[in-house]
Amino acid sequence: MGSHFAELPGVFWDIQRVGPSTGLPTRTGQGDVQFAYTLGHGDARHPVLLPSSVAECFEFGTTSLNLADHLQTPIFVLSDLDLG
Repeated sequence: MGSHFAELPGVFWDIQRVGPSTGLPTRTGQGDVQFAYTLGHGDARHPVLLPSSVAECFEFGTTSLNLADHLQTPIFVLSDLDLG
């Protein structure tokens, strides 16, 4: 039997929640960045977009769809609580 591989485009938005601690220092937790970057079993990388403003969130909506279609792979857009 041969192995099967599917090239499935998709866009996943992740507005990250607060970290496991309490208080203001962990309000804008960004722990999912490492998870999204290392997602998979190592033979391929997934593009991760990190908007820093509301304008970039809007722009990355179009950019992420175009990248997913062009690369035929999942695209992750990560943001934190304050920007979300």
